[in-house]
Amino acid sequence: MTIQDVRPVPAGLDPGLDPDAEHTLVRSTPEYIAQAEAHGEAIAAVKEQILDALYVMLNEGLFEKAFGHVSCRVPGTDLYCIVGHIHDTERTLFDITADEIIVIDPDGRVAQGEMEPPGEFPIHTEILRARPDVNTVVHCHPHWPVALGATRKPFKPVTYRAGTFWRGVERCPEPRQIETPERGRLVVEHLAQNRAVILAGHGVAVVGASPAQAAVLTVDLQDACRFQMEAEWAGGAHALEDEYIAWRADAPADAETFTAPWNYYSVKWNRKNR
Repeated sequence: MTIQDVRPVPAGLDPGLDPDAEHTLVRSTPEYIAQAEAHGEAIAAVKEQILDALYVMLNEGLFEKAFGHVSCRVPGTDLYCIVGHIHDTERTLFDITADEIIVIDPDGRVAQGEMEPPGEFPIHTEILRARPDVNTVVHCHPHWPVALGATRKPFKPVTYRAGTFWRGVERCPEPRQIETPERGRLVVEHLAQNRAVILAGHGVAVVGASPAQAAVLTVDLQDACRFQMEAEWAGGAHALEDEYIAWRADAPADAETFTAPWNYYSVKWNRKNR
């Protein structure tokens, strides 16, 4: 018995796209394909950065059931590297190698690689199109941000590290797969100029200047939401005063507040997998 057998979708409502629908690999234009061929060294470097960030976040438990994806701009091009669609290949993110990271153009068409992009590639393409200051996008389904989104309480930076999100973390009301440009633009709208957005009942999109920074920010968001929820249970969550934490919202990717945690998470992953 399926969910629809029990509770049919009301007339006039869009049930969302079918996650089990067959996908078709759509090739990019010759211009973008040539661009990818001409930037092999840069693409290889970006793939390694994505893999490092992916393994760190997997080790920190951020990819629920190993679902999610990471993307990054390829310097000097209009292209993005992104983890390919692997769920119908009987593999998980733990199996990812550089071969499973493909290159797509701004419309999600494949410029290099033999896999399709993930169904929710519009999260990545629409954010990267709208935010030239962003190089990396992470989409995953961490427990605490999703739980906070379900309360509909506003995000509050109750810890010093949460000051990274001082400008806010909005809740996007769309819970379905972000598989269309229109839904991707809705995510962009609620992301605004912030570093993260919570997708209601679904997950998060976190942005950064590099895969390493985006990985640290994703861990920080999980922790920040957990501390806020625990403070709410204990009697009430109160944000720290702006004068102490506002500066963290503009900390650059090479600031110690990002590099020190990144080094810690990297060593933790490498020691675990020696």
